[in-house]
Amino acid sequence: MKAIQRLIAFILCFPSLVLAQLPAENFFSTPNLIFAALSPSGEHVATLRTEESGLVVKLSNTSTIKEHKLFSLAEHTEDEGTISDITWLDNQYLAVDITTYRKGVQNLLDTKRRSRLLIIDTQSLNTPNAILSVRTQGSLIHPMPTEAGKFMYSKSGIRSKIYTLDIAKLLPNNKKLGKLDRVDGGQFSNKNELISTDGFALKWFLNKQAKPEAVLYFSAERKLTLASIDDNNNFTPLEKFVHEEKKAKGKVETNIPYIPIATHKDEGVFYCLDKEEDTEKTIYEVNFTTGDAVKVYETSDYRVLDVVTNEERELIAVKVLRNGTIHYDHLNEEAQQASTTISSVFDVSENKATFLEYRDSHNTPPRIVLHKANKTISLGTHLPKLPNTLNSQQVSGSLLIAELDIPYLLNTPAKNSGPHGLIVMPHGGPYGVHDTPYFDSTTQYFVANGFAVLRINHRGSSGYSDALYEAGKQQWGDKILDDIHQTVIHISQRSDIDASKVCIAGMSYGGYAAAMLLTLYPEHYNCGVAIAGVYDLNHHLSDREHSEAQLDWIHEFIGDPSSEYEKLKAISPLYATATLQRPILVAHGDADEVVSSEQAYRYILALKKFNKAHEVFIRPELQHSMDGSQDSFDLMTQALEFVKAHISAN
Repeated sequence: MKAIQRLIAFILCFPSLVLAQLPAENFFSTPNLIFAALSPSGEHVATLRTEESGLVVKLSNTSTIKEHKLFSLAEHTEDEGTISDITWLDNQYLAVDITTYRKGVQNLLDTKRRSRLLIIDTQSLNTPNAILSVRTQGSLIHPMPTEAGKFMYSKSGIRSKIYTLDIAKLLPNNKKLGKLDRVDGGQFSNKNELISTDGFALKWFLNKQAKPEAVLYFSAERKLTLASIDDNNNFTPLEKFVHEEKKAKGKVETNIPYIPIATHKDEGVFYCLDKEEDTEKTIYEVNFTTGDAVKVYETSDYRVLDVVTNEERELIAVKVLRNGTIHYDHLNEEAQQASTTISSVFDVSENKATFLEYRDSHNTPPRIVLHKANKTISLGTHLPKLPNTLNSQQVSGSLLIAELDIPYLLNTPAKNSGPHGLIVMPHGGPYGVHDTPYFDSTTQYFVANGFAVLRINHRGSSGYSDALYEAGKQQWGDKILDDIHQTVIHISQRSDIDASKVCIAGMSYGGYAAAMLLTLYPEHYNCGVAIAGVYDLNHHLSDREHSEAQLDWIHEFIGDPSSEYEKLKAISPLYATATLQRPILVAHGDADEVVSSEQAYRYILALKKFNKAHEVFIRPELQHSMDGSQDSFDLMTQALEFVKAHISAN
C-alpha cells in the first residue's frame, strides 16, 4: 500500500512525465474534425472529418448525437481532390463540393481548379439514388433553404449565368447517361435563368435576400471588372483591374491591387485578397469608392481560399488550403481580442435555438461544440489523441527594445515550478506573421515534454501595430534578431527558467534565426534546430521569378541582391559556418516550394567542410510545413530527441 502511495505521490510531483509519453503523431496529425454544418431546422449536423481512408462526411441527430458515415471521398472519386465545402440546401439535402487543385498558377485567375458538386439525400441513404450530381461545370451560389429541393448555381463562359436548379431533376452520381438522358435534367435553359452577363464570371456576390448585387468578371474586352448590380439587373462597373503597371508621360498609373472574394457589412466594401502576393495569405477590407484598404487577416503557411461571415457579414473564419487539405481558421469576436481563448459562433439554426461554436485556447486543442436546449455537447476536436486540457500555463508580456514594445508569449508546464530548460521558437515570415496566444501544436509538444517555450513577436510581425510591422523593414538580420535575443536574455532571468539550458528552434525564417543566433551567441544557446531555413539570403531572393510588385516589396523590406550583395551575404549563416560552436539539426523537405531545399544542402556541405557538430533530416516528400505525414512525425521526434541530448527539461 505504501509503495502505491509513493508512486502516486511521485506522479503528482512530476505530471509532465505522463504527458511526455505522448508521441509527435498526437500533436501533428491532420485535424480529425475539420468543419461542421447545421441543418436549417437544427435537427441534424453534418461533420467533415479526416480518417485513415481519407475525408468523410458524417451525420448525426442533434438530440442523440449518434453519428454515422454519410459520404466517403475515397469511395466516390478517383481524382486527388479534397472536400472543399459541405452545405445544407434544406433539411433533407446536403451538398458536398469536391475540388481538385492541380499544379499551376494558384490565384483567383487559376484555370487549374476543377469542382464537382454532389447532392446527398440524407433521408434515403440506402437507396441507389441517394447521391446525385451536377455534371455541368460551375459552382453552388446559394442553398435557397426556404425553397425545398432547389438551389442557385452559376455557370461561367463567354456569357455567364445564374440558374435555379431543381434537385428532383438531377441524375444519380453513378448513372451513365443514355441516349434519352439530358445532362442535369436539361435545366440549364432560359426558363431557369436568373441573371447573366457578357464575359467569364469569377465570383457572384449576393445580398441578404439572396439577390445578386455584384459580380467579378472578365468583360468582353478581357478586362477583369468588378460591377455592382441594381434591382433591375443593371450592371455598373466599380473597378477595372490591370495586371501590369502602365507608364504614361513618365508617371506610373496603378489600380487598386485587390481582388474581392466576399461582400462586407458596409456598402461598397469587400473582403479582398492581394493579387500581387505570390500565395494568397492576406485579407483586406477594401472600399472601392474611396480606395481605402485595411488589413484584417494574415496567415503564414496557408493559402487563403475564402472567408466565412455571419448574417451581418462580419468576418468570423477564413477557409484556407494547407498541403492539399482544407482548414478553417476561426477568429475571435472583437470584444474578446485580448483573450487567450477563441469562442466563435459560426452556424445557427433558423429558430436560433441551436448553434455551433468553435473553441480554442492555448492549452485546449480546437474543438466544435453544439449548443441545444441548454445543453452543450462537444462534437469532437482537431486532435482527438490529446487530452482535453494540456499541462501548460501561459504568460504574455512585452519588452521595451529601442523604444519599441516587443510582445512575447511564454508557455511552461503548469504544475511544475522548474526551473525549466528553455526552447526559443522564432516564427516564420518574418514579416506579416505573428504568434497567437491560442493553441499551437509545436509549443504544446515541447511543453508536454517538460520544456518552457518562448515565442517573440519581433519587429516586422503583424497582429499588433503598424509601427511594429514597419519597424521590421531592412532588419532581417539585424534588429529582428536583436529583438529575439534581448527577449531571451530577459526571460532567462526568471526563476522558473534555467538560463544554462537554452535551445533555439524554428521553421522558415525561424530556421534562419536559429542558425544565425546560434552562431552569434554560443554562450547563450546550447543547440539549434533549423527547419526549412534560409542560410544564403542572396540565393533565396534570386531563386525564383518575382513580379515587379513583389520585387519592390523584397527590396523595401529585405534588400536588393543586385546592389546589396555583400550586406545580404554578411547576414547569411552559410558564410559564418566556420565560427559556429554549437550543434545544430538541419531539416528540410525536397518538396518545399517556399524555401528551396538547396539552402539546406549547401549549408550541410559547409557544416561538413568545417567539421561542425550537426544532424540532418531530409525527406523527399516533406513540404514547407507540418502536413500530418509520417515525415512530420519523424521530424518532430528527432527534433525533440536532439534537444534532449543537449539540454534537459529540468
